[in-house]
Amino acid sequence: MVPAGVNSPRLMVTDMTTAKIEPYLPVYARGANKLLRYEERPFVCRAGKRGIERVAIFLDKNKTVQVMTAQVIWLDQPM
Repeated sequence: MVPAGVNSPRLMVTDMTTAKIEPYLPVYARGANKLLRYEERPFVCRAGKRGIERVAIFLDKNKTVQVMTAQVIWLDQPM
């Protein structure tokens, strides 16, 4: 499995009338978005596993602040 990134093979259809296919780009690489910062928040899931959620806080094209989960780092690894 290839992580999502600039060279990711995952594609997204943006215009159904012309079936134009554009490559998927993460939040920090999109032109209209401005990454403000990353924050790390510890959490415990329902199964009792601990982890750290890294969230991206950015401005979208309408200049409103958006929050998106960028990465989940699990502290309790299965054995």
